Amino acid sequence: MVKRHILSIKIIMCILILILSVSCTAKNQSSNKTTKQSNNYEDKEISDTNKDWSLETIENIVLNSEEIYEIKPSPNKKMIAYIKGDPDKCSGHMFIWKVGESKPIETEDIEDRICELFWSPNSEYIFMDIGTSVVRHGIIFSVKDMCQAYSIGYVGNSQWSPDSTWVALGTVNDVKPVVDVEPEGSIDLTLINVKTGDTKVIAKGTSELYYLPEEWRSDGTLVYIKTYFIAPNKEEIMEYVLE
Repeated sequence: MVKRHILSIKIIMCILILILSVSCTAKNQSSNKTTKQSNNYEDKEISDTNKDWSLETIENIVLNSEEIYEIKPSPNKKMIAYIKGDPDKCSGHMFIWKVGESKPIETEDIEDRICELFWSPNSEYIFMDIGTSVVRHGIIFSVKDMCQAYSIGYVGNSQWSPDSTWVALGTVNDVKPVVDVEPEGSIDLTLINVKTGDTKVIAKGTSELYYLPEEWRSDGTLVYIKTYFIAPNKEEIMEYVLE
């Protein structure tokens, strides 16, 4: 009789332990669910309280992401362009986030070793510098159409004209330099019209010398450098005014 009584107590205790275990599990699941709902509510609350989505708000968001690099606000302060991907490899997609919008726009499928972004003065185009070698790949991206307008191979840097119509670049020609260098051809000073795609060679590189843009001043004067292959430290500053 005593043994039966003890056995009954053990059975009851096991049942109680099982009930408590199930109760704790349910409580934890409920707690996790509440946390997720709370987070969702907080996200919604943030979205509701930032309907204007100012430039500062957007900039703070992208600056706090480890996947984002090359953050460039537009000159008119109405957009931010940036690359999302792998900052260590300079590889990813370009996004454009407009002020007043709650989400950014992912541009067309241009995924590459994108190193730098250069806005046009009128905020209608972005020049994308791509590549790892001396000869770069330049893409002129139309923000209005949200697509690639033109692409071109070039050397050195790029310079926008004050009216945002032209980009000055150093482009490789077929003339072989007097010394072995990369690239294998000499370099012309070339202008590309971002509206038509037309190119214009301003100064043609020879076997002895080459040209690279330096600065496009607000008064319309393009400053460029003439450099000699056999004497790289021998440079001449030149100027050109587009008619």
